[in-house]
Amino acid sequence: CLDHLAPDSEVEGQPNFKLEADSHGPTMQQKVRYVLKKRSLSKGQIGTSEKAANVIDELLGGFVRSVYTRASISTHRSSDISEVKKIKNLVKVVFSEVLELN
Repeated sequence: CLDHLAPDSEVEGQPNFKLEADSHGPTMQQKVRYVLKKRSLSKGQIGTSEKAANVIDELLGGFVRSVYTRASISTHRSSDISEVKKIKNLVKVVFSEVLELN
């Protein structure tokens, strides 16, 4: 969703945009800033949302990335049904918590 609202090319095209250290594209925080600036929110409102995005990324981002990595490994080599079910359950957690889908 955030990638749709704030495509990398548009975020990177903003004045004074700089990549964060060790990143290959705009961070979640930079994307949130871009979206909220487009919506004409105040600096105070943007700051709060940026901090929320950082917390989400720190707490859940690593987990989501690890689920993706595990699923990717299982896709590229044969996996038994129990591994597929475990990945399904992990993906369900991500969708339920992060995207509020049940």
